[in-house]
Amino acid sequence: MKKIFGLSSFTDNDICKNIAKEPKNGNGKGLTAHHQKWYNIYMNNRAIYIKSIAGLLAVLAIFSAMPANAATFSYDPFGKYSNGDMNGFVCDIIGSIGLGCFFSSSTQAQSTADAEPNATYTGVISRKYTNTKISLVRVPGSNQVYEIIKGQKHLIPTAEIFFDYGFTSEMIQNIDAYQLAKYPRAALVRAYNDKDKIYYLTEGGMLRFMPNKKVYESYGGREEDIIELSQKEFNYYPKVKYVYLAQPINRDVFLIDGNTKKYLTPMAVMRLDITTDQVTPVNQYEFDFYKTGSPIIY
Repeated sequence: MKKIFGLSSFTDNDICKNIAKEPKNGNGKGLTAHHQKWYNIYMNNRAIYIKSIAGLLAVLAIFSAMPANAATFSYDPFGKYSNGDMNGFVCDIIGSIGLGCFFSSSTQAQSTADAEPNATYTGVISRKYTNTKISLVRVPGSNQVYEIIKGQKHLIPTAEIFFDYGFTSEMIQNIDAYQLAKYPRAALVRAYNDKDKIYYLTEGGMLRFMPNKKVYESYGGREEDIIELSQKEFNYYPKVKYVYLAQPINRDVFLIDGNTKKYLTPMAVMRLDITTDQVTPVNQYEFDFYKTGSPIIY
C-alpha cells in the first residue's frame, strides 16, 4: 500500500504513476474514472494535511509569544492551561482557527473534574511586600482571581500585579460563587509604604482619599478592615477628583482640590470632558468636611 503524506490514499503503484503523468494544470484530466476518484481523495487529504500543519504552527507561534510568567488565569477563562489540561487548551486554539480537535473527549471530562474545589491545598499564603496572610480563589469558569484577606474579598486587577505579589497559578483555589458572595468587598486601602493615607476603593476601581478616620467610619468602615496594597497596585488605580452629594440627591459636580470643594458649572463639566464614571457619590459628612471654594465657571 502506497502512503502519501502519511495517509493511505492509494492502493496500487499504477495510480501513483498516473498521478505523476498528471498535467501541470492540476485538474486530473487524462485519468480513468477509478483513478480520478482516488486522485480527488488524494487532493482532499493533502489539503487537510496542509491546513493541519498551518494550525499547529499557529499554536506554536501563540505559545512562543507568551512571556515566561504569562497570566494564565487572565487568558484562560476556563482554567484549562492553569489546571494542566494542555490538550484542552490546544484544542480550543485549534478550534478557534477552524480546525477539528484531535484529542479524546476524556479531556473535557478531566477538565470538569478539575473544576471541583481543591481539597488538598490549605490555601493560606503570605504575599510579597506586605507579608499579609491571604488565600487566592477563583470561581470555575471565571477569569477573575480574588484575595481573601481579613475576611474580605479583593479582586486582583491585572496579571502583572498578580505576579508582582509573587503569586503563581498553582496557588489559586476554586470556590463556588455562593461562597464567594458571602465575603464583603475590601473597600478601605492604603499603600504599604504610606500608612498615613487611607483611601476608599470604589466598585469602579478608583481611589478616593479619606481625609480622616471619622469620614470612613461614617460609611461603616473600620480601621481593622484596611488592607495594604503594593505600590504597583496602588498606582494602577486612578484617583477620584470629582464628587456629588448622594443624599439628598444632588447631581451638582464638585472638584476636590486639597481640603476644598469647587462647584463645576455644566459648561465647565463639558469643557473638562468629565464622564459619569469619573464622578463618585459622597455622603453628607464627607461633603461637609471640605470647605467651599470659588466655583469653576467654564
